[in-house]
Amino acid sequence: MNDVITFEVIKKIYEEEKKSENKLAPLPSDFFQKAIDYINKKKQIAKSKSDEKVFVEIKNLERILEEIFNMRERKILNLALVYLRSKTEVKNLTSEEEKIFNSIVKILEERRDVFKKALKGKISFIVFKKDYHQFVGFDGKKYGPFKVGDKVKIDEIPKEFINILKEANVVEVIESE
Repeated sequence: MNDVITFEVIKKIYEEEKKSENKLAPLPSDFFQKAIDYINKKKQIAKSKSDEKVFVEIKNLERILEEIFNMRERKILNLALVYLRSKTEVKNLTSEEEKIFNSIVKILEERRDVFKKALKGKISFIVFKKDYHQFVGFDGKKYGPFKVGDKVKIDEIPKEFINILKEANVVEVIESE
């Protein structure tokens, strides 16, 4: 696909995205950044010429670009759910969208794991292998201090800290029936 962004290219991509209901249409590399750069150049031209026609074109471009972004965002969310159920390959993600897609899939997989474990009656705990000082989580809450042998339900401490504590060999994760 041509990487030069014009009004016609943006409009064509909009039509393709709209037409491909459940799939992502292919995009030129760095499409969104290039489209924003194109609109900003148009704005500079419009300011220097005070051309009302160009201002209208800019507003249309912004509206179309935002609609493309919103359609792709909805599709990415739906595709993440489909992927979890069927492991169907997802195509035409930009590199930024791929990061978002992978993050969504990871969060949903973690949620499903917790649900499945709960269904089986398993409860996950962390057991402290070393004393650990009190800390403040990203949520602003205080946690601890903890002593060797303290047992805490895994959902009572932010997941990010559990990972940090595991890597530092401070805690061990235990599942019980």
